[in-house]
Amino acid sequence: MNPRYLLLYLPVFFAFLIHSTNHSLAYWTAWGGSFWIYLITFTGVVKELPTDRPILDQVFRPFFLVHLIFSGYMAVTSVFFYLDAMGYFYLDKVKAEESYVYISTIAYCQILYCLGHAAYVHGLLLFSTYKVPKYIIKVSSQTSISKILFLATLFFFVGSITFRFLPGGSQFLSQFQLSMAVFAVFSFGYSLLENEKKYIFITGILFFYGEFQALISGWKEFTVLPILLLAAILWSNYKKIILIASPFMLFLFLFVIPYYTGIVRGLSWGGEVESTQAASIALEKIQNENVDGLLDDNWLFLTYRLSEIKMFMVYVDKIPVEVPYMTQDIFIQSLESIPPRILYPDKPVPEEVIMDRVYKIGAVGRGTTVSAKPAFIADSYIVGGELGVFFCLFLLGILVTFLSKKAESLFGGYAIGSGCIFLGLFYILIRGNAFEYVVSSVFWSVFTMYLLFHIARRFDLLVKNPNYES
Repeated sequence: MNPRYLLLYLPVFFAFLIHSTNHSLAYWTAWGGSFWIYLITFTGVVKELPTDRPILDQVFRPFFLVHLIFSGYMAVTSVFFYLDAMGYFYLDKVKAEESYVYISTIAYCQILYCLGHAAYVHGLLLFSTYKVPKYIIKVSSQTSISKILFLATLFFFVGSITFRFLPGGSQFLSQFQLSMAVFAVFSFGYSLLENEKKYIFITGILFFYGEFQALISGWKEFTVLPILLLAAILWSNYKKIILIASPFMLFLFLFVIPYYTGIVRGLSWGGEVESTQAASIALEKIQNENVDGLLDDNWLFLTYRLSEIKMFMVYVDKIPVEVPYMTQDIFIQSLESIPPRILYPDKPVPEEVIMDRVYKIGAVGRGTTVSAKPAFIADSYIVGGELGVFFCLFLLGILVTFLSKKAESLFGGYAIGSGCIFLGLFYILIRGNAFEYVVSSVFWSVFTMYLLFHIARRFDLLVKNPNYES
């Protein structure tokens, strides 16, 4: 084993060491530990990153974009919740801090986040040696990358319509809808890069229609991520434009969109107002809102909605002191989530079994309208405490790298493999979710990946790479 992997766990060790004597320092050590992990990962200190492409042209590989989003949402966003607990409103001290025990629990949860982050990166890097792909895309004057991606987008579009009407198709519907959204972004991006005018118009409509649907739905994630993906696709050709636009986009993502989506959710999710009308009201409120109003609402978003640490604290408090680990139940339920309902009529409803353990732990009360499904790291803790966090996140990192490498090998390398196929089919791994959803989605996404591979081979879009060495 490469001893440099131990560097990933240094912040965890120090934070554990000082947790009992200084909770605040333990929190900041664990929180800063994630930035330490970023530093030693991206500089190649732990393991040299792949050298087949410039580092900034590898953003779709797991150690970059997926790693940043997954770990950032899991481990970095808690800082606002911590500051609020310490009595701060942004950088102003406005109230007394929470109790000693409360701050101690926050610090311990952050240590678990840092442990999970370290284990995840350990798994990501362990087998991160990329070889030349086994198959390459056959591009000709009649077949461009833009065309291939456009056809793939249509495949997922037709599939998403088909699964609406097929018995048991709901299990695959959301997967195909997400894949269609991601492929639409890539199709639009590559049409711009290749200046394929006939596809720019069509794919542009698909891209902006997807953004419109995200805006009226109230899901900020599906508004922000497509724009981030498009920027990553266009980065190689439009660096200056993206750098100039990035401060404005950051302000939009952190202040305006959370305020906007909060209003849309409040009005439309309960069914009181139609979604497009809710979006119109939200836009009008943004135009008329003053800066103080935006800051107040945004602080609530940053402290309670951006991070899931408050819910994680409940699991840590209750397990295993009041509620035993649910290892066997969760593993069995995850396997039961795989078969389609048409083949398994008595299959439990994943949403119900997941929420049942949330109710048993006491994170929310039965009968509430809140959906509080555990994040991946929370389920890892429910499975086995600290060891569960380590092993589950470590295995997740290995799985993510394996799927990225397999997608590259089957689909002609980095751009289509780690870009479209991996991000489009395995979108759930970008943010993670409860175990049942992750297991089912990954299983059927692997099936879809090989289905696409055989279709592409059948139509001679993929051919064996003469330079491939097994």
